[in-house]
Amino acid sequence: SSLGGTPGTGGPDDGLRLGAQVSAGGLVLRFPAAANRRYTLQASGTLEAGGSWTPLREGPARPGPGPGEHLEAPTGGQRFFRVVANPAP
Repeated sequence: SSLGGTPGTGGPDDGLRLGAQVSAGGLVLRFPAAANRRYTLQASGTLEAGGSWTPLREGPARPGPGPGEHLEAPTGGQRFFRVVANPAP
């Protein structure tokens, strides 16, 4: 769930929030990763209905909690990002 907010799915009710910070190398995207959960970071050029989301990075499940992080190089265009909690294996 990206922003659905359904408890147990990794949405806002579970504390899953994507943060962004500008750095010298581009945009640093961070989110809190829970133990034994896999996450996919996705990007899209639009928030319009029917727009597609492209996977940027899929992180493996970790034995303990910690931050998920991705450095996105400047693209010169507008992009939107979301993080999706994947079903447990």
